[in-house]
Amino acid sequence: MDLAEPALTEKSLANFATLLDTVLRVSQIVRVRFNEWLAEFDLNDGRYTVLQTLASAGNHGLSQAELAERLAQSESNVSTLIERMQRDRLVDRSRSEADRRKRVLLISDRGRLALDDIEEQRSRWTAQLFQGMSVADSRQLISLLNQLGQILKSKSYSQKAFVTSRNADGSADSQASTTVMFHSEDPIDNPGSPQFALQQMLLALSVHANSESAEKEVA
Repeated sequence: MDLAEPALTEKSLANFATLLDTVLRVSQIVRVRFNEWLAEFDLNDGRYTVLQTLASAGNHGLSQAELAERLAQSESNVSTLIERMQRDRLVDRSRSEADRRKRVLLISDRGRLALDDIEEQRSRWTAQLFQGMSVADSRQLISLLNQLGQILKSKSYSQKAFVTSRNADGSADSQASTTVMFHSEDPIDNPGSPQFALQQMLLALSVHANSESAEKEVA
């Protein structure tokens, strides 16, 4: 539904507020459960995301600035995280093969082993996490969350602000005010954001749906 549609009422606006509360609450629960599981590998979602990002960069690695940009984090925050991950031998620093003046970050052998262990066990864990949800329901939820994700990832969007006033008889009168433009940074790669937790939820649901579908086809 287009948020700018004049048909919106106080009741429908309240439903959108409930939707937001529900999404935030569920995404936080998913993030807590995800971190509880990652703790078995001595990792958290922030470190896991760094390992994934560096692994996808291949042998070329990423500069600290490039990593910070991909994670939508400040360089100072990434610097602290990387120092700790270096100390735990999960990440290495090396001279760039393309530019010897430049130092890049690479996933270490230990970090890659940890990431491989997680990926190997991820399907079984997600199957347990979403046990009781049918393939059809999980696919429908994935579709809805993808739709929500496209809205959240929009760099800018417009929204009619609705103002509630009172008529002479005391009844509510909702009217659309001037269109307001919102501009925001894309938070989807920020490990501390609800959108990141939603992304992890989508990934887990995808694995669960595919694994159940494959099992049924075999059966």
